[in-house]
Amino acid sequence: MSLMYGGKEKDADYEIDNASHPGFCSFFAKLPKKSPEEGTLRLFYRNEYYSAHGPDALYVAANVFRTNTVIKYLGAGGRFGLPSVTLSESQANAFLREALTSKQLKVEIWVPEAGQGKKATKFKLDKEASPGNLQAVEDLLFGNSDIMAAPIVMAIKVTSSAPAGESVKAKTKSVGVAFADATVREIGVADFVDNDVFSNLEASAASYQQTLIIQLSVKEALIPTGTASGMTERDLELKKLKDVMERCGVVITERKPSEFTTKNVQDDVMRLLHPSSIPSSSNVDTSLTMPQLSLPVAPSALSALISYLSLMSDPSNHGAYTIRTHDLSQFMKLDASALRALNLTEAPGNVSSNKNTTVFGLLNKCKTAQGSRLLANWIKQPLVNLHEIRKRQNLVELFVNDSNARRTLQDDFLRMMPDMHRICKRFQKSVASLEDVVRVYQAVLKLEGLISSLEGLDTTDQDHLKALIDDIYLTKLKEYEANLSKYAEMVEQTLDLDELQNHNFVIKPDFDERLQILADKLKEIRDGLDSEHRNVGNDVNLELDKKLHLENSPNHGYCFRVTKNDARVINNKKKYTELGTLKSGVFFTTTALRELANEYQETTEKYSRTQSGLVKEVVNIASTYTPVLEAWNNVIAHLDVIVSFAHVAVNAPEAYVKPTLLEKGSGSVVLKEARHPCLEVQDDLSFIPNDVEMIKDESEFQIITGPNMGGKSTYIRQESSL
Repeated sequence: MSLMYGGKEKDADYEIDNASHPGFCSFFAKLPKKSPEEGTLRLFYRNEYYSAHGPDALYVAANVFRTNTVIKYLGAGGRFGLPSVTLSESQANAFLREALTSKQLKVEIWVPEAGQGKKATKFKLDKEASPGNLQAVEDLLFGNSDIMAAPIVMAIKVTSSAPAGESVKAKTKSVGVAFADATVREIGVADFVDNDVFSNLEASAASYQQTLIIQLSVKEALIPTGTASGMTERDLELKKLKDVMERCGVVITERKPSEFTTKNVQDDVMRLLHPSSIPSSSNVDTSLTMPQLSLPVAPSALSALISYLSLMSDPSNHGAYTIRTHDLSQFMKLDASALRALNLTEAPGNVSSNKNTTVFGLLNKCKTAQGSRLLANWIKQPLVNLHEIRKRQNLVELFVNDSNARRTLQDDFLRMMPDMHRICKRFQKSVASLEDVVRVYQAVLKLEGLISSLEGLDTTDQDHLKALIDDIYLTKLKEYEANLSKYAEMVEQTLDLDELQNHNFVIKPDFDERLQILADKLKEIRDGLDSEHRNVGNDVNLELDKKLHLENSPNHGYCFRVTKNDARVINNKKKYTELGTLKSGVFFTTTALRELANEYQETTEKYSRTQSGLVKEVVNIASTYTPVLEAWNNVIAHLDVIVSFAHVAVNAPEAYVKPTLLEKGSGSVVLKEARHPCLEVQDDLSFIPNDVEMIKDESEFQIITGPNMGGKSTYIRQESSL
C-alpha cells in the first residue's frame, strides 16, 4: 500500500507542539502495548490532523510515505525519543480504509480529553473498528462512496458432551455460530455437531465451519479467551479454531467467556428485530416460536456478537434487524483450499492489478455496489438447487439475446442507482442530508424507464420467460414505483431542484413563509451590495469585476479587492478602509459595504437555522420509506448481477454457451471444448480448449499426467471453474 500525495512526503504544517512532548510521551508509555504487527493500529486525532507513535509511526512511514525521513522523535534523547508521524485527514482516512479492508488490521482512534487543544497531552479512546465491525468509522472512511464488500463478523461458541453410556473419548462438539452484516442489518445463526478432533473444522470438503466462513465472506471471528497459563483441553480446542480462522484469512478477536451466555439474548433480539421478523403470537414463549433462539449453542454466540457490535446502545438499530438460520445444504460446500485453488476471489491484502485473475474480477461488470456485493456472495455460495440454477440461466440467456435492452439497462439505469442500503442506514441513524434525499429522488425518476425497458424485453413465444421477468422484477418494481410516487412529490414540493445543477441542496424558499421572508431580505441585501459595487467603481474609475472585485472573503466577509498596482486609487481617501494585503491584491471596504456585509451574514445565519429545522423534517419523512428502498435495492442488485453475467458471456473472446444441467446423481459430466474463463482473457495467450468425459460406470475416475508446467492443474481448474 502506497499513498503518496502529489509527490509530497508530508505536510510540514502539521507539527505537534513542543510543549506537549514530555506529557504526551509519559501518557503514551502508560498505554497498553499494541502494534500493527500484533494486528492493531492506533492513531491520535489532533483536530486538523492525525498522529501515530511508536511502532505505529514506523508502520505508517513504511506503508504510507515509503520513507523514514518523515519520522520525528518526541521527548529527550533525539533519535532515542518516541518515533512520531503526522498525517492529514485525507491521508489518514485513505490509510485507515486500506488498513481495515486490505491489511485486515484493527484500529483505535484517540481524541484529546475535554479542555485540551493543540498542546494536548492526554487522550481518550473515541472509536474502535475492525475488519468485521466498521460501524464506528463508516462515514469517516467511505463518505458518500459505496462499500463494495460487506464486513461480516462471526461469533463462535463450542461445547463438549459425551453421550450417555459412552466413554469420554467419544465426546462430540456442538458448534454454534452467529454472524451479522451491519450493512443490511441482518443477523444469522447456525448450529452443527462436530467430533472431538474437529474434523469438520479442518480444511476438507465437508468442513462446515470453513464452508460457512467462505459462503458469508467472514472478515472477523469472535472466540472466547483461553486461560492465562498452561494448555487445557479447552485451550487446545481454541487453538484448533484459530488455525481454521487463519487458513481462511479471518481476523481473530478474543472476548471474555462471560459474554458467551444467553442471559439477556432473548430480550435483546426482540428489541433488535423488525416487527415483520417477530412471531405474531404474543402468548407463546418466543424461544419456542423462533427457531433461531431454540438452537442449542448459537444463542450464546449471538449474545457475544450483540455485545461486541454494541447493537443495543444505538437506538437506530432497534426494530431494524432481520434474523435467519443459515442452511449450508442450500449451497455447494467450499473450503479455503478450494477458494484459493480456483481463484474465485482475491485474497485479503493481495489486490491484483489485473481484475481478470479471479472469477469475481472477471464476472464483475456490475454497475452498482450492491450488485458487486451480491455477486461476491453468489460466487462463494454456488447453488445446488437445479430449479433455481435454471432460473438464473434463463434470465441470463434473455439478456444475452437482447443486446439493446442489456446496454440500456447498464448505461441508462443501473449506472445511476445509488447504494440504497447505505443511504437507508444514514436515514436510520439520523445522519442523512438533503443530498441523500436527492440521490434517492433521482433514482426514483429512473424507475419508470427501468420498468419500461424490462417490459420491452423480447419474450416472443416464450411465456415462461415473461412470467419469470414479471415474478422476479416487474411485479416488485411496479409496487415500489407506486409506493415511491409520494416520495417524488414530497421532494418536488420542498426542494429547490433548480439549484441541483450548482450542487446546492436547499429547501425552496416559498415552501415556508419564514424562509421566504429571509430569502427576500437576502435578495434585497445582494441588490444593495451590487449598488455599492457600482458606486465605488464609478468613484475610483475602475471596471467592475475586471479591475474592482466584490468578494465574499472568509476573513472579512463581503469586501472589495484591487490589484497592488491599482491600490493607489484608494490611497489617502478616508471613505475607504484598507483591510489587508495578500498576493492576490489589496482588500478594502466602505462604511455602507460593512453594514451590508454584517447584515448579510446575520440574515444568512438566520436562513441556515430556519432551513436546518425544515431539512430535518424532510429527512425524517424520507426515512419512513426505508423498507421500500431496501427491498428495491435487493431487486436492483439481482438485476445488476444477471445483466453483468450476460455482458461477460457476450464479450468473452469466444462467447459462452448455456450448459445443459442434469439432476444430481445422474452420473455423467460431458464438456466439449471447455476453456478456463480467467486464462483465455489474458493478453498474448492462446488457450487450447479441452474435452472432458466422465461417464457413469465407464470413466468415473481419471488420471491426469504430463510434464511439469504442462497444464495439468489448469486443465483440472477449468473444469472446476465451470
